[in-house]
Parts: sequence; structure tokens; C-alpha cells
Amino acid sequence: MKRSSTASGIALVCAVMLACQPVARAQGPDPFAEGAAAYERGDFAGAYAKWRVLADQGDARAQSNIGTMYATGSGVKQDAGEAVRWYQMAAQKGEKAAQTNLGAAYHDGVGVPVDPVEAMKWFRLAADQGYSQAQFSIGVLYDKGQGVKVDYAEAMKWYRLAAMQNNPNAIANIGAMYALGHGVSQDYVQAYLWFTNAVRLAPDAASRQQQEQNRNLAVNKMTPQQASEARRLAETWTPQRP
Repeated sequence: MKRSSTASGIALVCAVMLACQPVARAQGPDPFAEGAAAYERGDFAGAYAKWRVLADQGDARAQSNIGTMYATGSGVKQDAGEAVRWYQMAAQKGEKAAQTNLGAAYHDGVGVPVDPVEAMKWFRLAADQGYSQAQFSIGVLYDKGQGVKVDYAEAMKWYRLAAMQNNPNAIANIGAMYALGHGVSQDYVQAYLWFTNAVRLAPDAASRQQQEQNRNLAVNKMTPQQASEARRLAETWTPQRP
């Protein structure tokens, strides 16, 4: 996971390649569901075989998942160019995970040349469908000024949209925005609350440790009274919709 540390020591999550798990699991005894079940039990060759038939028939979900398998080398030889080819097919049909991963490919220059404008185009198409990974990624682009001018208020808007779907990276970055005073008034109590939520939702031990460090840095900036109030609020606090 890519992170960027500021002068304050607060770490922002800067990665955009987030839609890495096959998505859109179907219900019932059909080839797509069978492929999903095979993938989940680690039978990548079996998943590929089921999804490849559907992908060749034009199924956008299967095309997106085939792209992910080439991107990660799951059941096939890792091939970024082939991943992009499948993502493009699915993305052009409106498949939001494929659009997000295609945007990430253009952002990182994996399988295609770096093109932040093209990255933003695909992220926006997925974000407009409510896909939290894409919403978070747009927030990163505005936060870091990649393909667009730095706009912390706009970054905060997109982070909040993703956070309302419990996207842990967006939640962490909102904490960082409050700690740094980017796009909002600097508020270490709010930072503490968001970092606490990020700790709860952290997808792995490394992410949890990073958000605990961020939370501790926020505490160090508070008065004892503020720290006590932040801990009290954190016991029942939940994010509010923007």
C-alpha cells in the first residue's frame, strides 16, 4: 500500500489500485457463480476456465475478473498488458470494477503509458456509479494534484463519499485531512475519531498499525481535556453523511 508522510508525520494513503478481488458474485448454479466459488477456494485455474467462456461471450463481469487474474498472476502468467486489454473490454460496457482498475493502470503506468487525465476519466465513470474504490481514487488525485490542480475541498468531498461506504482508506485520509487542516479546519479531535474508525476497519495489520500511529500523533497535539473528550466520543461515534 503506497503512503505519503507529511511534515507532521501523518501518513496519507496514496494507492489507487484497489479493486483487486473478483467482483459481482452471482447467485445460483451458473458458470459465473461456479467461477467465483472456485476462486474463493484457491482453484484459480478452475475459475479462469469458467469465466473465460463467459468473457469470450461478452460478459463484462467475467471480462473484468479475467483482467484481474492477469493483473495478479492468479491461475495465469502475470501480464499487465493482457489485464488492460480485458479491463478495456469490460470498462467500455460500464463495468465499474474494470473502469476503476483501468484508471489505476493509467495512473501507475502498468500495461499502458502513464496518463492521469485518462485515469481520471475512468475513475469518474466508476465513481458516478457509486463505486467507493473509484471515489477514493479521485480523492487521491485531487489531494496530490495528479492530472488536476490540487483541491483539498474536492478531495475531501470524494473521500467522504467513499467513507460512507466504509472504505477504510478514505476514512483514514479524512482523518489526515482534519489533522493537517486540508480542505477543512484543523481539528485533532475529529482526526482522532476518523483514525479510530480507520483502525477498526483496517484490512490488515500494517494498515492498522499505521492508523494507530496517526491517531497517536493526533493525541499528541491535543490538550489533556481534548484527548479525554476524543476518547469518550470515539466510544459511540459514527461518520455522518455529508
